[in-house]
Amino acid sequence: QKMIHLVSNLEDNVKACTLHKKNKTTWSNYYDETITSKSYLSAKETLFRNLVNEVAFETVLDVGANDGFFSKIIAEKAKDVVSIDFDCNCINSLYSYIRKQKIQNILPLCIDFANPSPAIGFNNKERSAFLDRAGFDLVIALAVVHHLAISKNIPLPAVGELFQALGKKLIVEFVRKDDEKVQLLLQNRKDIFSNYNQAEFEKAFGEFFTIDKVVKITGTLRTVYLLTRK
Repeated sequence: QKMIHLVSNLEDNVKACTLHKKNKTTWSNYYDETITSKSYLSAKETLFRNLVNEVAFETVLDVGANDGFFSKIIAEKAKDVVSIDFDCNCINSLYSYIRKQKIQNILPLCIDFANPSPAIGFNNKERSAFLDRAGFDLVIALAVVHHLAISKNIPLPAVGELFQALGKKLIVEFVRKDDEKVQLLLQNRKDIFSNYNQAEFEKAFGEFFTIDKVVKITGTLRTVYLLTRK
């Protein structure tokens, strides 16, 4: 039901992605070239699988899914997985993979989480907004919060409030400001983000979630949280 409900323009979505598939984009090579290290990905995968085993769920939203690395893992257990990313190359890669592998429970959509699809059609009532159609047992947001907070200038409390509205459980990664990838985001702009730190993150998200588990990714400046909506 949810998968069908969320897909109103999947065919157009896929066509748009296909037009860009030959062009290299910022995040389309994230796991191949721009990731901090292969050991980071391996450590995060192990950590992620352990957290997933502690949660009961059927429906999942993977925010900033990239090429679906973690969507594929969660799909082993979930009934339905909706994977969103603003990068068309990433979504096209995932779409091609699930078609080739005949995976039926992953739905890839090209959506900018900071500017999601609005309601459209006659009187804006033919198709409801993406966020109005969302509502999941589990939301995954790995390596996403720093992009929303720094690249998009969205305050941490607003990010936490949005995630609370989307799902009952949240697996979210916090990346410290001194992490090399965050420093890349700041290299061409003034650092006005004095409130972007782990304490403020926990305070902001603590308004909307209870913290069930906190796990640091070995050898990194990154931490993954398992949260439950209040």
